Amino acid sequence: MPPICEICDEPFDPTDDAGLVEFSLRPSDEAWIEEMTRKDMVGHPPYCRWFCSLHYAQAVQLAHLKVDEALLKLSQRGK
Repeated sequence: MPPICEICDEPFDPTDDAGLVEFSLRPSDEAWIEEMTRKDMVGHPPYCRWFCSLHYAQAVQLAHLKVDEALLKLSQRGK
C-alpha cells in the first residue's frame, strides 16, 4: 500500500511529520493477524493507515481508537 493520505487522497513522501499510523485492534484485525501468522504471509494491516503532514498529527492523537472510529472523527474535522 503506497503512502497516499487516507484523508486527502494525495501521495506523499513519509517523513517525521507524515507516515503510517497504527490504530487500536478490532476483532477483525486480530483475526487478520492470526490468519497472516498461520499462513506465514505479510501484508498491509487493515488497522494501519497513511497520513500526510497535514493530517498525521491529528491521526496520531486518535491512535487509541479503532481505525473506523478514528477515520470518522478525522473526516468530521475536515468539514
